[in-house]
Amino acid sequence: MTDSVPRPHVQDRPSRPVLSFSHRVEAIALGAAVLIFKLLPMDAASGLGGWLGRTLGPRLGITARARKNLARAIPELSEAEVRATVKEMWDNLGRTVAEIAKLRDFDCYAPGGRVEVVGAEHIDRARDDGKGGIFFSGHLANWEIIPLSTAQRGCPPSLVYRNANNPAVNDMILAARGAATETNVPKGAAGARQMIDIVRKGGHLGILVDQKLNAGIAVPFFGRDAMTAPAIAQLGLKFGIPLIPVSIVRLKGARFRVTIHPPLELPNSARSWWRSTACSKAGFAKPRRSGSGCTAAGRIEVLLRCRVRHGSGHEFGVDAHLEPVDAPVEVSARDAARGADLAQEIALPQ
Repeated sequence: MTDSVPRPHVQDRPSRPVLSFSHRVEAIALGAAVLIFKLLPMDAASGLGGWLGRTLGPRLGITARARKNLARAIPELSEAEVRATVKEMWDNLGRTVAEIAKLRDFDCYAPGGRVEVVGAEHIDRARDDGKGGIFFSGHLANWEIIPLSTAQRGCPPSLVYRNANNPAVNDMILAARGAATETNVPKGAAGARQMIDIVRKGGHLGILVDQKLNAGIAVPFFGRDAMTAPAIAQLGLKFGIPLIPVSIVRLKGARFRVTIHPPLELPNSARSWWRSTACSKAGFAKPRRSGSGCTAAGRIEVLLRCRVRHGSGHEFGVDAHLEPVDAPVEVSARDAARGADLAQEIALPQ
């Protein structure tokens, strides 16, 4: 029951840069692989992609980063478990690339099909409530199945993305995503304005929130502070729209379970904290209960947490934590600057 969706487009798209020789070679190799994957049956394509991933991936230099992060996040893993987990990671990534080439072949709601959707009623509610909303997740299993599951339920999201370093590869990715969306929103100032416009008009966004950032809010992640983008919390608080966590698990081969979790309950007090942060830029190092009209009555933390179960497979989950705080809180100069930027971007009322 896959819906017919027009070819994706991106607003305010810059002119294409000249491709370097390495970018051309990379694009040709990927294009040839995509063609092969498209010609193969789904299971064969996914299996080939997995074999290529687990065969070639561990030889790449970036594997050292994966091993280092595993040691920091789950230090109790043995060396053999680290090697096995890294190999499974590359298997999943290889399968995902192959499956993206065949994304239009997935029917998320076919009886006995490759995708099981749990919590589809939350998609229906978001589709019919007459206001915008945000589906958010991380790069779990084949993450491109997530927007497909909402689009095929009549709720196609506009996908927020970071441009690939190779413009030709970027075009291939956007073309594949046309199975789920007609609008791709690039990260950056222009993209932020487009996001606001979409939710203001009752549209829905799809955002993966687990990418590395150098700015944002420090949130504990595997026992360490990770800089986390606050954009979805800001938009949810400003426009009163549902923030809907989504997780996906690869069951076996090219089969998946997508779980649409209930929308987060946003405490009203959190809105006051964002407002007070913006106000503090006006000269209040610490928000006060009188004189400033600003009260730091709450704080919101949205945490994406990935749980890994080693052995027969991976278990992933999305946990969102909202922490109301009744007492005033200190606001640093850095937070004050963030609040001012927020007020400027989404026009928080003072």
